[in-house]
Amino acid sequence: MLIEVGEPRRLGNADTTVLRFSDDTREGRFLRRDDRDAFELSSWCGTCQFLFKRLEGSNQTLSLPEVQATRNIGLDHIDESALEAFSQVLEPGTDLPMLLHIQPRLVAPGRTGD
Repeated sequence: MLIEVGEPRRLGNADTTVLRFSDDTREGRFLRRDDRDAFELSSWCGTCQFLFKRLEGSNQTLSLPEVQATRNIGLDHIDESALEAFSQVLEPGTDLPMLLHIQPRLVAPGRTGD
């Protein structure tokens, strides 16, 4: 469920970028951490869910202490301090901040909800 959509804004810091998407799509599309492929991204066509597949060797976590407390209690609006914290690990670009409530559920292929 969509809770809030912010205005497009410039986020990211070229000096502290940790996460970025791969530029070369010939071999697939990847989310990179510290310039190493960490997750392979599915080819999203609009009817299937967008998926991330963890790659072998991608076993580090990325924690942002600045957002730990808010993450534990939850948000009911887009929090500027959380955006600023995430901005420090993202590559520079224009982003659309969105706050979503997502409830995962198990679905079997070919059955209700697939």
